[in-house]
Amino acid sequence: MKFKSQRYKLSKLKNYINNEKKIIICNIINLNSYKYKNLEKELKLLNIKYYKISNKLILNSFKNSIFKNLVSLINGPIIFINKFNINIKLSFICIKLNNKIYSKKEFNNINKINYNKIFYNLNKKLVIVLKNSLNKLIL
Repeated sequence: MKFKSQRYKLSKLKNYINNEKKIIICNIINLNSYKYKNLEKELKLLNIKYYKISNKLILNSFKNSIFKNLVSLINGPIIFINKFNINIKLSFICIKLNNKIYSKKEFNNINKINYNKIFYNLNKKLVIVLKNSLNKLIL
């Protein structure tokens, strides 16, 4: 039985993406080897799971998946990080939250939105609409 490392890496990547609910996908093309080693040390000290994958493998696997819109953004090696509250400066491509993928702009808009406030306003509007419609029915 011949061991295929590329198939193993691809299956490991699929397993990682399917099992983790929160993933930050970062581009590390701008890091040289010294900076990348420091990044690895920092991630290990913080007990953060990460997974680095090569450009060719990620492009081939993303072409036929829900990530196909991200293929144009990938220019080099990619790292998957599963914690959000880290203080490491990386250029992230997208974020996966609850099986939905958000780009940088979408994620920034989500941070500005307060869902409780939206539902409160929606409730107020519905009450007003219902009162108006009931008043019209009664009169």
